[in-house]
Amino acid sequence: MDVYIGLNYEWFHIVNVKYYRSILLINVVDQQMQCKKTNSITILMENPRTNIELVSAVFYFYFQDWPQTGSMGQVISKCTILYTTDNKQNQETFPCILFLKGQHLEEILVYLPVRPTDFLRELKYHFYPTRLGSCVVCLEDNTNVVNVHANDYAHEMCNECLLKLKKRECPICREEII
Repeated sequence: MDVYIGLNYEWFHIVNVKYYRSILLINVVDQQMQCKKTNSITILMENPRTNIELVSAVFYFYFQDWPQTGSMGQVISKCTILYTTDNKQNQETFPCILFLKGQHLEEILVYLPVRPTDFLRELKYHFYPTRLGSCVVCLEDNTNVVNVHANDYAHEMCNECLLKLKKRECPICREEII
């Protein structure tokens, strides 16, 4: 995953940031990001997961007293996470913490939502053929209904309802789904 960080309108590109938990710690010591008395920061991460389209944070901070070279500090703010769903409530805010040493930005800590295992099923169903139809669960007309059986039952569900199923069985006939 690539991370783009703008500090006082100077952009930095951090390549191949890896994370495996719901906490993302970005080490930016090598970037030599020096803060001023008044600072603006922008953090952008595109598609960190299959169900997250964008993680972004834009905020301002300033130093009341100029920090000493060896002093440590942190700035706590929030970042916005935009999900790739068709729901209206497709964004959440999570904490974002900047760690500073003197005037230099050392690390950025971003909390991400707890990783559900639904994204694995989302990847699986993403490649199944879809057609224009009505979902048998929510009864809405969608462009992304999937036939959940390998037969002609025509039990077709939208991706949102398909991912909400706790068991791998059809809610209509209780047979195993694809």
